[in-house]
Amino acid sequence: MAERLTSTAGGLRSSTSDSSLLRARRWAVGHRDAIFVGVAMSACLVLSVAVYWPGVNGFFAFDDYFFLRAVRNHSFLGGMVRAFTFTRGEPFDEASPFWRPLIDIYFYAFKPFGLHAQPFHAVNIGLHGAVGALAVLLMWRLTKSSIVAAAIGLLFVVAPTYDFAVSWVAQVSELFGYALMLAALLCYTKYLTDRVHRPGYAAATFVLTFFALLTKESTMILAVLLPAVLVAIPAADIHRTRRQLLSSLSAPITMIVAFGVAMELAELLVPQRLNSIGWHMPRNLWRYLEWLVLPYRPGDFLHAREVLAALFLLAGTFSVLQRQRVLGFLFVWTIAALAPFTGFDEWIELRYTYLAALPFVAFVVLGAATLARQAPRSMQMTAFAALAAAFLLALAVTPMRTRDQQSWFALQGQANEQMIDSVRSLCGPLPRDSFVYVVRPPYFDLYGQHTPAAINLYYDHVNAAVVEDVPALAAFITNKCVLQYDYSARRYVRLE
Repeated sequence: MAERLTSTAGGLRSSTSDSSLLRARRWAVGHRDAIFVGVAMSACLVLSVAVYWPGVNGFFAFDDYFFLRAVRNHSFLGGMVRAFTFTRGEPFDEASPFWRPLIDIYFYAFKPFGLHAQPFHAVNIGLHGAVGALAVLLMWRLTKSSIVAAAIGLLFVVAPTYDFAVSWVAQVSELFGYALMLAALLCYTKYLTDRVHRPGYAAATFVLTFFALLTKESTMILAVLLPAVLVAIPAADIHRTRRQLLSSLSAPITMIVAFGVAMELAELLVPQRLNSIGWHMPRNLWRYLEWLVLPYRPGDFLHAREVLAALFLLAGTFSVLQRQRVLGFLFVWTIAALAPFTGFDEWIELRYTYLAALPFVAFVVLGAATLARQAPRSMQMTAFAALAAAFLLALAVTPMRTRDQQSWFALQGQANEQMIDSVRSLCGPLPRDSFVYVVRPPYFDLYGQHTPAAINLYYDHVNAAVVEDVPALAAFITNKCVLQYDYSARRYVRLE
């Protein structure tokens, strides 16, 4: 009798276990795409660390010093006032070079870390991976394909296109802003497609847009992307009335327009504007496209770049005319993401392609998948196998190129750190109002503004300058330190 009861209980446990296992399997099958997308999102974070972690020990460079100095000697209240006002920098009291309150707050929050660059680099790496992860989620919602969405996110994370955008501490504005932009687009697509009317998603879209605007001016492209999402989503999947659509769009777009007007009025007060509206903008747009389509060795393959850029424009225009919803949206997104950076009169900077690289990669991946899907049935397997092989090859080769792309910026950081260490060791303690001359250093300082800001992070009120030769009148200065870089020995020597 006891044996029979034991056997019965064991059978019940076995039956219950089998039932739980069956339910788990059914759940996994039913949520297969969601699980795959979750894994791809995690892989974006892992890939970001794998590609960029070697640069985590890099030093500060360029505008980093302005942001660090802007919050250096100010209380919390003073720092917040300066963050939300158009503060102009003064000698020995630099201000942030742009009105980006959330970035000022970010640098203020990192004051306890001192002048160690590693935490800043770690945040950039994490934010870049988060942008890729959010991209996977957004592309899954738009394309309905978890495989296409995963390929887009992973290729974007390892792309060499945006140069040193992830490695530069000050570029946190772009990374943070993009993460907020993608979050806003995700909330808005959820608001549009949810069968139950949930105004909270529209409110979240507005709030995320507001915070995105506080990171960088380029996030104003949400004024184009939010309405464009209506075209990217099939009409049958949109469950909002026309009145709800208008009310959900009017608030964020009105805010973006007001922000744009305020920024333009503030820009008019600047004596020398760095960018302007003119016929140079189409030329710069073309230059950016030539780099986007082939982000390798910018001085080579000129004809190939022209052909590929023209093909992209033709394919994008064709997708819009043929009402290829998602492809048309991605094409518009790419152009809109480049537009804010075409106003520079004489040059373009490759790091400004960060916003455009994502939709461009998505356009190429989705376009290739669409062509493979439309191939004759007998050739589809071969076409998809070729695409899978190309994806794996790109995922293996591209990260190496991306690391190589960071070399120039890494050298700038190392040279900056060497200069500061040399000033501190060779010059020693300096009284207030002393002079430091750095003669022909190996790093890049276009306007000679970064070196004084960098040195004054470690000294109190020291006049510092990068010079080609020591000024003649410097002989009459008592408290001074003159360092010259010895290119043969690769170190600084003190002259005076």
